[in-house]
Amino acid sequence: TDALQFEIFNLCFNQGENSLIYVGDPKQAIYDFRGADVFVYEKAKLSVDEIYNLETNWRSSQEMLEISNSMFDSNNTFLLDAIAFHPSKSKDDQSSKLIDNDYSNALAVINSPATNRHEKLKNELLRLLNFAEIQTASETQKLQEKDIAILVKTNREAIELYEFLIAEDFNVTLSSEASIFTTGIAKQLHYLIRAILFPSKENAFTTYQGLFFQMNIAEIHSLNIEELTSEFIALRVQIQQQGLSESLSRFLQEKNVYGNILSRNDGERHYTDLLHLLELFQQQQDNGLSLEQLYKWLIKQISKPENINDNNENQKRRLESDGQKITIMTIHKSKGLEFPIVFIPNIEKIKPNGSNDGKLLNSIVAVHDNENNGIIDWRGTEEAVAKFQLEQEAELMRVLYVAITRAKFRVYLGADFEKKMDNPTIAMLLKNLEINLANIKDFIIDIDERMNHFNHSNITPELILTPFKGEISQPLSVYSFSSLTKNHQYYAETDEEEKKKEDFGNFFNFPGGTKSGTMQHHILEELDFNA
Repeated sequence: TDALQFEIFNLCFNQGENSLIYVGDPKQAIYDFRGADVFVYEKAKLSVDEIYNLETNWRSSQEMLEISNSMFDSNNTFLLDAIAFHPSKSKDDQSSKLIDNDYSNALAVINSPATNRHEKLKNELLRLLNFAEIQTASETQKLQEKDIAILVKTNREAIELYEFLIAEDFNVTLSSEASIFTTGIAKQLHYLIRAILFPSKENAFTTYQGLFFQMNIAEIHSLNIEELTSEFIALRVQIQQQGLSESLSRFLQEKNVYGNILSRNDGERHYTDLLHLLELFQQQQDNGLSLEQLYKWLIKQISKPENINDNNENQKRRLESDGQKITIMTIHKSKGLEFPIVFIPNIEKIKPNGSNDGKLLNSIVAVHDNENNGIIDWRGTEEAVAKFQLEQEAELMRVLYVAITRAKFRVYLGADFEKKMDNPTIAMLLKNLEINLANIKDFIIDIDERMNHFNHSNITPELILTPFKGEISQPLSVYSFSSLTKNHQYYAETDEEEKKKEDFGNFFNFPGGTKSGTMQHHILEELDFNA
């Protein structure tokens, strides 16, 4: 979907007797915000002699295909002449299927206001994990967490849902394009470095009641503030001498911060974030940043985290080991993947990238002319704005198509279906479903009907120890010769029986460096200037 790439291939290989084959699916072109151009597909189609369609879907079940075909096989569903929908046929082998009591439906709706939709999602997840099975030609296995994916539009939604399910004791993993500086661990490190630079009762208390130390109010008030202040001052000196990453890592280990974090349900997630941030801190220090400069840099990153791109890929939040966990990810990240069961819990939040609550961000719009060439309309004419909105809605339809077709056996759509849909694209999709309802009504279920027969409080939870599969590595540090040898004893041959004691009586023999400055700070702190 890159116009320049297409022109290169076309000029280099689509000449003379060369054979050139293009493979693609314009219905899954969803990266317009990264410069992808769905209209390149139309140019490619016009440049070839033959066009072939893949008729057999090797991923989804027969029931799931009937749902997707009914949703998208309608007149101009994808809104652009360049994109046509061809209904898919299922593979002949249908030995693999979902067994869910008497429910064989491929489409389920979570009909609920947004305020309690997470609760309904939680209940359905519990029910599935306790009762559903997947049957193949050779065996029948209980549905596992790894068989379920929850797809959302934004990273913020993903993090919100992740935190909710973690609090409900689900095994979940977050696959996100979010910046590491949007995490709670980044804020906790900000509090800690602030306390190191500006030791005070307030800063110390804020640090100790957070995620690192997890103290309650009573425990915090029992702390000796003078000891804490001295501890932070000593840590600052240590950082200046030995480096930030090494000193912080040792401090966190001595205070059992790693243990506190890993004892939580989401401990592996936070531990991965912490090691990532310590590594970034070391990189900044290697670039010459002092502790004060690094603190200002951290505040800037937290307040305005950058969008992840090729230039700051190292700031993208890393994936903790997924193991046997429910996957939460954005729809864009799910492209190309498949899961037995897919939840899309907030379809009303799936909005075009170029809009803000239905309003255009500005009047300058990027659209395509009648020959499918990209142009910039600086005047913001009504025609250009209307075409821009059409192209945005068309991309939204493709995003929905990608999300729904990730499911092998069943997809769940969550929304308040009693309310009118503000988004015309989603409304049209549901209208397509309603038109074809006579053909697929046996596949539609509402989870409220089943929750009357299921009470998860009656289920005795099975206690499972989640094994830690990560790797505890020592952060990279830059060491000086002095830091490596300062704790070692030295033995050297000398003609003297005993080395003379150094004479500190002379002013010029007074030791210099940070130790002297620290001593003077301690003296001044103990002086009573009111005396």
